[in-house]
Amino acid sequence: MLSGFDEGWSPEQIAGRIRLERHPIRVSHETIYRFAYSKDGRAEKFYRHLPMHRHRRRPRTMRRHHGRHILDELAIAHRPDVIAERSQFGHWECDLMMFRKEFGKANVTSLVERVSRFTVVLKNRDRQSKPVMESRIDSLSPLPAIAR
Repeated sequence: MLSGFDEGWSPEQIAGRIRLERHPIRVSHETIYRFAYSKDGRAEKFYRHLPMHRHRRRPRTMRRHHGRHILDELAIAHRPDVIAERSQFGHWECDLMMFRKEFGKANVTSLVERVSRFTVVLKNRDRQSKPVMESRIDSLSPLPAIAR
C-alpha cells in the first residue's frame, strides 16, 4: 500500500487497484484515510502522501462546499423584462440532465426557444463542459443569427 502512496496515488486509486487485481484482502478508500489520520498513520506521516497533505482530517460536514453555485447577479430573477415576458424571439433556455454514473458518462442537454418553444435535444458523450458547449454551438450555428 505504501508503494502506491509513494507513486502519488490517492486512497481511491489504491483501493480500486486492490479490487482490480483481486487481492485476497480488500480495503476501502475510507479505511486508508482513517489509517493515514490515525495515531499510527500520523506517526509515520502518511498524510504527506494524501492529495491535500493535511495533518488532521476536516470534520465530515466541512469536506464539501454546499453553497450556491450561481452568482446572485446571474440569477433568473434579474433577467431583462423582454426575456421574462417572452416578447422577443431568439432567447433560449438550456437545461442539462445528468444520469446516474452507472449509466455511463452520457447526459442530455435541452435547448428551448422561449417564444416559439422550438426545442433541440442533444445527447452529450461526456460530462465535461467543453464537449457540451461545443455540441450546443454546433446545433445552433445553422440557425439564422436572429434566432441565436
